[in-house]
Amino acid sequence: MESTAKQSVDYKLLGRVIAQAKPYSGTLSLAAVLAVVLAPIAILRPWLVQEMVDKHIFKGDIRG
Repeated sequence: MESTAKQSVDYKLLGRVIAQAKPYSGTLSLAAVLAVVLAPIAILRPWLVQEMVDKHIFKGDIRG
């Protein structure tokens, strides 16, 4: 038994989904922009915690 699963895009369904999402285009755009902007910032989080712990908490300077 050979499976001949054809993966294709249903453009009619895609058009319906886009039409339903059109009122939320501003929110979707904002989410996409924030995802791109915040992804590199998430990489910095461990470094920021390291700086805070090493330079301030271990030295007893809790206020920074």
